[in-house]
Amino acid sequence: MEIHILKSFVAVAEEENLTRAATRLFSSQPAVSAHIKALEDELGVKLFDRTAKGMVLTANGVHLLVKAERILSDLGEMNDLARELQSNPSGVLRVGINVDGSVLKLEEIASAFSEKYPSMNLEFVSGASGVIQRAIGNGDLDLGFVEEAVDTPQYQILPIGDSTVAVVGAPEMVQAFKATSWEEMKDLPWLFNTPECSYHRLMEKISKAHDIEINKKYIIDHDVTSLQFVLKGAAISLFSKDLIREQLDRGQLIVWKGWSGILSRSLVCLSKRSKERAISTFFELTQMNHPFSKQK
Repeated sequence: MEIHILKSFVAVAEEENLTRAATRLFSSQPAVSAHIKALEDELGVKLFDRTAKGMVLTANGVHLLVKAERILSDLGEMNDLARELQSNPSGVLRVGINVDGSVLKLEEIASAFSEKYPSMNLEFVSGASGVIQRAIGNGDLDLGFVEEAVDTPQYQILPIGDSTVAVVGAPEMVQAFKATSWEEMKDLPWLFNTPECSYHRLMEKISKAHDIEINKKYIIDHDVTSLQFVLKGAAISLFSKDLIREQLDRGQLIVWKGWSGILSRSLVCLSKRSKERAISTFFELTQMNHPFSKQK
C-alpha cells in the first residue's frame, strides 16, 4: 500500500468530491479515482458510495479512515523528526506559488537555498492561495506563497509586500470604463478566478459591500488564459498591476479609475514546522530578498 494512495483516500473522504480532492493534492481527477479503486481492490472492501451529491464513505470506509489518518499522522511526525536530526538536510522541499516567480524573486531565493543545502531539491507547485494554504495545513506542501493569508496561530506568516489590484480591460472597453460606480460596472462581462483564489474572494467582498450581483461571464483557473481573454476584449477582470505592467505600458490594457484595491502577499508554513532547518532557511532567504518583510 503506497502513501500517496492513502492521501487520496483521506482527501476524497474529507472533500466528498473527486475533483476537489484532486485539486487539493495537485493531481488529476482520473488519478485520484484510480487510487481509490486500487485501495478498494487491495483491501477487498467498498470505501465509498458514489452518489449524485458526491463521494460518501461507507461504514467500512469510516472505520478505515481513522486508521489511514493515524498512519499519515505518524508518518508526518517521523519525517519531521528526521528533518530535525539531519546535519545536512536532503530530500525535497515543496513550495506552493500563486503568482509569477519573478515577482516572488524565486530564482534568487532558490539559488541561495541550493548553495546552502546542495543535497536538497526544490519543487515549486502552482495553485490558488486557498489551495496552497490548505495543502500546507494537511502536509501536502511544506510552505508556500499566498495572498491574504489566514492569520491564526496555526500558521507562521512572513508578509513580503502588497499587491495593487485594479479592474482592467482591453482598450475597446474605454467607453464602459467611463463609469463612476460599481452599479454601472456590474453588468459588463466579468472574468472571475475560482473560489479558492484571493481575487475571487475580493470580488465577493466588493459585491457584498455595494449590494450588487456582478455578471460572472467566465470562471477560469489559469492566469495566462485569463489574461488572453481580457486582452482580446472578451471580458474585464481584476489583475495585480505588477503582473501586467508590460501590457499597461504598451497600451494593450486600460485601468478603470473608479476603484483600486490592495492584497497582501506572504510566505506561510505551519507554526509547528517553522523551526525545521530547511523551512526556516527558506524563510530567512525570502526575508533577505524582500527587505521590507517582517515575520510574525
